[in-house]
Amino acid sequence: MRNKFNQIPAPKTKPYMLAGTVNPQVANKIAAMLQQGLALHNAGELDQARVIYEGVLKLNAKHFDALQLLATIAAQTRQWDLSLTLLDEALKINKTHPATYNNRGCVLYELRRFEEALKNYDRATTLKAMSRTQLQV
Repeated sequence: MRNKFNQIPAPKTKPYMLAGTVNPQVANKIAAMLQQGLALHNAGELDQARVIYEGVLKLNAKHFDALQLLATIAAQTRQWDLSLTLLDEALKINKTHPATYNNRGCVLYELRRFEEALKNYDRATTLKAMSRTQLQV
C-alpha cells in the first residue's frame, strides 16, 4: 500500500534564492545534493536520502527544501513528532508553500489532532488557489 507521502516532487525554488545560501558554489553543491537525495528518496532509499538532506542542512541550516524533505521521511517512517517539528521549522522559512501545509495536516491527523489538521488542509487549499489566481493574471 502506498502512503500519501510517497512520490516527492523536485523542489521548485532555485538554490541561490534559499535562506542562508549566498555562495554560488555552495548553492550548486546543494542543488546537486538535493537531486541525488530526491532520486534516492523516490527509489525508497530513505536512510540514504536522509543522510544527504542532513548534509544539506550542514551547509545551510535554514534550507527549506531539506527541512521539508526530512519531514517527509520522518512521516514516511511514522516519526510524527519529528516530522511536525521539521515542518514547523520549514514553515518559519516559507509560509506560502501549500504542500508543506498539506503534509503538516497529514501529520497532525496521524497525531489525532483533527482540528489543527483541518486548519492546515484549509491553509494548503487557500494557498494553492491563490497561486493559481496569480498565474492567471
